[in-house]
Amino acid sequence: MRHDRYLFLYNSNAGGGTIGYVDPYNFERFTITQQSAFSPSWTRIVSTKDELVFYNSVSGQTAVGHIDHSGHFLQTQVLSLPTGWGHVVATAR
Repeated sequence: MRHDRYLFLYNSNAGGGTIGYVDPYNFERFTITQQSAFSPSWTRIVSTKDELVFYNSVSGQTAVGHIDHSGHFLQTQVLSLPTGWGHVVATAR
């Protein structure tokens, strides 16, 4: 499910996350669809075409998931990647 209408706001200190969208007819209105606890350790978060990728450069822990049609995050994978990456960039297909 495409998440191009949603915004993901993340507090790396507390690990809090908020998902919501800006109303296309009233740009001053932000509607929250989910407020949830996320790990406070993510050092990189990348949006791909359909997914969000969370990466911790110290531990290599990586999580992948997507925002569903109702604006909620669904985790689909947990991976272990090499540590130390300073930049993680999505590429076009």
